[in-house]
Amino acid sequence: MRGAAFVLGIAVAIVLLPVLGAGAVVLAVAVPGLLVLLPDVLVSRRIRLRGTVMLVELPDVVDLLRIALRSGRSVPETLARVGAHHPGAVGAELRRAAAEMRIGVPTDRALVGLGRRCPAEGAAEVVALLLRTHRHGGSASAGLQALAEDLRARRARAAIDRASRAAPKIQLVVALLLVPAAMLLIAAALLQMR
Repeated sequence: MRGAAFVLGIAVAIVLLPVLGAGAVVLAVAVPGLLVLLPDVLVSRRIRLRGTVMLVELPDVVDLLRIALRSGRSVPETLARVGAHHPGAVGAELRRAAAEMRIGVPTDRALVGLGRRCPAEGAAEVVALLLRTHRHGGSASAGLQALAEDLRARRARAAIDRASRAAPKIQLVVALLLVPAAMLLIAAALLQMR
């Protein structure tokens, strides 16, 4: 892929050389660089957005996992049931992990894969608790409850961070658009009064 981007950039530069002259040399360097970096930037952006969506869903899913495990279900059965009842991205990953276990993938491997596919903060802790519960038995109820509360606190902090980043953006709009418009209205009113 990267080699193809490099070749495409060189080809574009050669084709545009008669038209752009020395500018084609700049294109020969810039276009391949952009074509090589663009997929990585787009993928990392999608991963970050998916992690944000999962962070919103995760506390509720953890509560459902806690309730299902407390009722005596096994980890694979819990993942299947919670995944079936939760429509979001985390639910889809739980359904996938449960399907992997049904076709014979060891539970440990399916849970580790679940952790890799969930980029949200706290997903690794959920997987670690589920692994421990599967390997050693026992109750994960207290740990999952504490984790759900922690995830809700993280979600609230993320919302506060987004809100704090919004204020400067709003101030910039006010300063660049509304203030000059108000000044023009005042100036027009003053000119009309003369």
